[in-house]
Amino acid sequence: MRGSIGGVTYSNNAAGDYRKLKRGPGRVRSIYQSPIREIFGYLTHYWTDDLSAPQRTAWDTYAAGTTFYDSLGETYHASGFNMFLRTNTLLVRIGETIIETAPATGGHGTTLTIDKGQIYPNETLNRIDFLEEAFTNWDKTVTSDIIIISFAPQIPPTLTTKRLPPRIVRSVVGDVGSPPGFPLLITYPFGYLKAGNLAIMKFRRVEPDGKVASFAIVIDSIAA
Repeated sequence: MRGSIGGVTYSNNAAGDYRKLKRGPGRVRSIYQSPIREIFGYLTHYWTDDLSAPQRTAWDTYAAGTTFYDSLGETYHASGFNMFLRTNTLLVRIGETIIETAPATGGHGTTLTIDKGQIYPNETLNRIDFLEEAFTNWDKTVTSDIIIISFAPQIPPTLTTKRLPPRIVRSVVGDVGSPPGFPLLITYPFGYLKAGNLAIMKFRRVEPDGKVASFAIVIDSIAA
């Protein structure tokens, strides 16, 4: 038997069956993890208390029509609640309005096409500059079409793993009445840029209907 019942976790190993008290999450690992937990809690209550039954059903329908792939290449579908979280955790983190209505059709958003040649790591000023042309398939005049930019700590090119936790550093919100200005000049948040290292950037897109694009990770050499 494996699982948790009444605060007790049941499992087994080579020595046989055992049970132990179920414990909550351990010590918060960083100052960024705690707000995420708070957002999850807030959105969980929002799903239960603020959305109507038809709205929750619509998210379930959207989830059933949206396919994901696991690390082995197998397909699966998330729950409607998880799809609601996927969209709105990003929006709450950047201070945007929660999307209550699920997208009308299944599927992911349109992945951003990034032109690396329009992104300039600046070691002298310790920032990374983005020209408008860096986002080749994004229109800044489409209201509520949102780009979320995250950075991860820079790494030397000899490091084998490049899967590092990113931190949101900027969001760019399209607006037909007041389009965002460019270039974006984003101060690097992890110490100082060092020539020869690799800058890791993660881009996510939340479209006006709530679809989230698959993220792209761009790795760029920092010029000397």
